[in-house]
Amino acid sequence: MSRYLHILLLSCIFQTISAQITESKLPFQLGEDTLYIVTFSSQENQMYKFVHVHENETTALEAGKKFIGKYGGRLVTISHSKNGEVNRNVTFKFKKSTYQFDPNRIYTQDKNVLKKSISKVSGWTGVNDEVINMVQKFAMTVWQQVNDAELIIALHNNKNEPAMVKRRWLFFNSYTPESYNITSYMKKFDEENSTTLSCSDIYVNPNINNSEFFIV
Repeated sequence: MSRYLHILLLSCIFQTISAQITESKLPFQLGEDTLYIVTFSSQENQMYKFVHVHENETTALEAGKKFIGKYGGRLVTISHSKNGEVNRNVTFKFKKSTYQFDPNRIYTQDKNVLKKSISKVSGWTGVNDEVINMVQKFAMTVWQQVNDAELIIALHNNKNEPAMVKRRWLFFNSYTPESYNITSYMKKFDEENSTTLSCSDIYVNPNINNSEFFIV
């Protein structure tokens, strides 16, 4: 997975290509539900391959589609919600139980790690091997759509909101930290966490908004 490049803003400086985009859908049966792996593709300039896994991050999806429409490439996304909704997590039913997982946290061969990414929403049956195997098969199917690329660009977007204190009751306030951004990877008050430990080096450009950054 080291070939992944996460990007929150597409800055286009390439020569413009007029590209015609085709759309295809690959159905995948996950328990009692059908998901779709959707591919937007242009025959022009196939060196650019994007993957978009969070259905509710629509800004990132539209940015990716505009990019390949202008410069060529291929974009793979996941469609799983119903009734016109868009949701971050994938939810599915299997044997009278309902499960969900974050589709950004399932690309691993270690089933113990994968199990921690799947949660039971309702029902009596826990996250057993049968459920894990289904989710792993889905992850591999998504991966197969892009794994021939030398460079894979994963598209995400965030909220860009500052930290704030809100009055809840007469004498009670609640604190909301600033939204996820590049400073999330920096130690605060000399304390480390799983996010700050996930990168070896960090550079912050003072001329660019903190919410617009790359993870390489």
